Amino acid sequence: MSPYPGVWAVRFRVNNNNGTFTHDIAIDDIGVTEVLPFDGGAATIAGIMDACGLSANESINGLVENFGTDTLFGVDVAYSIDGVQGAVTSLTDTIAPGATVPYSFTGLDLSVPGTYTICAYTLNITGDTNTGND
Repeated sequence: MSPYPGVWAVRFRVNNNNGTFTHDIAIDDIGVTEVLPFDGGAATIAGIMDACGLSANESINGLVENFGTDTLFGVDVAYSIDGVQGAVTSLTDTIAPGATVPYSFTGLDLSVPGTYTICAYTLNITGDTNTGND
């Protein structure tokens, strides 16, 4: 916040409920982060149920969100199963700040019984240095 001296403030207000013993408050895990101009990520992933009898042609769907302050013009989205990258799809949508666009993948082979770790993430967004939310 050093570029903005004297321009910002943080305030926590608490009503003590007139001093009765039934009022408590706790404040934890506060962070201040810089919003980046270009910052996109796979905000949701859905479509696969926890079930027996999955096939070699399952699908996942989700949303890519623009977390930044500038419009994103096209985003690559990929998925991985147990750390092995699957397909990559290129979304050509224009994504305004705060907006989302859908993505989907088909043909996931989940026919072998077991537990899978499935991740979806964005790739190749120029200027996106925040990889923690991809």
